[in-house]
Amino acid sequence: RVASERIGQKFCAHPEAKDSRALFCRYPPRFYGHQGICRQYSQFCPPQELQFETDAGRIESAVINIDKTLFHALQSCGVLKEEIWIFKVFVHWCPHCQQLMPRLYRLALALRQAGALKIRFGAVNCATEHELCGEQKWPGHPL
Repeated sequence: RVASERIGQKFCAHPEAKDSRALFCRYPPRFYGHQGICRQYSQFCPPQELQFETDAGRIESAVINIDKTLFHALQSCGVLKEEIWIFKVFVHWCPHCQQLMPRLYRLALALRQAGALKIRFGAVNCATEHELCGEQKWPGHPL
């Protein structure tokens, strides 16, 4: 959880994230919608699953921010073989990625709340993790 938070802060500190005013540059997405925005752009509003969740650990760990070091650590300790991992490969300036981000988070949170603990979600920002995206041959985003 601490590593994910640190990696997420690095994603959002990237100059492109600031310049493009990326709406969602990390997980968990920081929802900021008010009623007018929520009616027009529902992806900016907290989903119902988030509104009723009281466990901060579950909220913070539904989707883990992954960098090269953490990815290789998960690989070397065998976690990627013991659990099912679904990685969202994105760049923070991509409109399609921004549309998918809250939906993926909602799915991940709902599965954690339902007790599906062997299905994990990770997010890799290819704007900051060029090497990892290249070595894994992830062709584009969103993926």
